[in-house]
Amino acid sequence: MKPRVDLPPAAARSLSEADPHRREDGDRHPIERRDYLLTTPAIKALFDHVCEWVDFAIPGAIIAGRPRLGKTRAIEALTALLEWQYPGLPVHWISCEDHEQTTERTFFEDALRDTGHSYVKQGTARDKRNRLIEALLQGAMEHHQRRIVVFADEAQRLRERQYNWLVDVHNALDRRGVALIVFLVGQPELVDIRTGMLEASKLQIVNRFMVEVRELRGVSSPAELRDCLAAYDSKKWPRHGGVSYPAYFLPEAARAGWQLADIAQDLWECFDLSRRPDRRGTSLELSMFHLCRVIELLLMTSRGGLECVISRAEMGAAVKQSNFAMAEAFGG
Repeated sequence: MKPRVDLPPAAARSLSEADPHRREDGDRHPIERRDYLLTTPAIKALFDHVCEWVDFAIPGAIIAGRPRLGKTRAIEALTALLEWQYPGLPVHWISCEDHEQTTERTFFEDALRDTGHSYVKQGTARDKRNRLIEALLQGAMEHHQRRIVVFADEAQRLRERQYNWLVDVHNALDRRGVALIVFLVGQPELVDIRTGMLEASKLQIVNRFMVEVRELRGVSSPAELRDCLAAYDSKKWPRHGGVSYPAYFLPEAARAGWQLADIAQDLWECFDLSRRPDRRGTSLELSMFHLCRVIELLLMTSRGGLECVISRAEMGAAVKQSNFAMAEAFGG
């Protein structure tokens, strides 16, 4: 067995403006394909916690966020950032399926499929569990790693028996000297599930998969919104020799020095004005889903112009088209 690869200290971490997205460029712009990563201030803060968890190899933690906040995009960003920060670290993403009747066989079939295994249906439930364990081990050994990270999306769907099946995988890997780190990503009810597990003394589950809890929040101030828009300004397409995302769609304005970050305050106010009158001016939190949708609409539909590159009317129309007001009214 090869020796453990030393990791850089936490203090040495820094997130550059570079997009860690590694997909190949296509003929259409990433904005048009909706195929890009946006690292918000909240995700950057969460990434620091994730790195600490990986450094100390804690067995698991909860990342909770309300519906449509952007949990899927957050997992994409965290996965890419982890692969950038820890080259060779196996990072997997499994979706917790909501089957009418989940069996051990279907549970491990889903896990095998999500981790990219070729043989999903063959064999008994025990065969599939062992196949998953061996595949995870092989991936770790190939990169001289002693840790494996798994993001479990929509984890509020998991029930006690499914956690117990994960315990079996955790223990099997531990006996082979590999730490399984599971990040449960889901809705706020995950925290209530943890509380229930503690009250029922299900410590074998809590101490493995729910050691810590962190909230995934949205964009909560004009300054944070400006940071997000500045990230669009810093991205280039094509990645080599290309122009910024806004410059691709609004070249004349960009040549005159305009940047997307310039509209941060106006756009924040448009989001606020779209809400019910009794909620305007109160605490506002933008989901990644709605923010990205609005920016995509603005860049692809704005007429442009040097005096008013993106008008308040265009911003308001994009916010309305994103259905932000309806989602915000119902807390989602």
